Amino acid sequence: MLLFADAALYAAKRAGRNSVYVFDDDLHRHLQMQRDIERDLPRALADDTLEVWLQPIFAEGGTRVRSLEAVRPMPEAELLAWLRARTATATANSEASIDGGGA
Repeated sequence: MLLFADAALYAAKRAGRNSVYVFDDDLHRHLQMQRDIERDLPRALADDTLEVWLQPIFAEGGTRVRSLEAVRPMPEAELLAWLRARTATATANSEASIDGGGA
C-alpha cells in the first residue's frame, strides 16, 4: 500500500505544483514494468542476452537520420502472423486488380 501511495505522490510531483494523482491501472502497470526491468536487467547483462533494437527517425525530407528510438522486437509468432496477413492482403489486392475489382 505504501508503494502505491509513494508512486502516486511522485506522479503528482511530476504533474506540477498543487497536483493530485490517484493511483490507477496505468500507474500499476508502470510499477510492474519497472519491477520486471529491475529483476530481469541484471540477469540479461550477466548472461549477455540483452538486445537493443534501434529504429531510425528521419528528419524532414527523409534523407538524414535525426535520431534513434529503441523498439521492442516483435515475437516470432507475432511477426509470422503479421507477414501472413500482409501477404494475404497483397494477394487479394493483386487478384482484385486482375479480375477488375474483386467480388
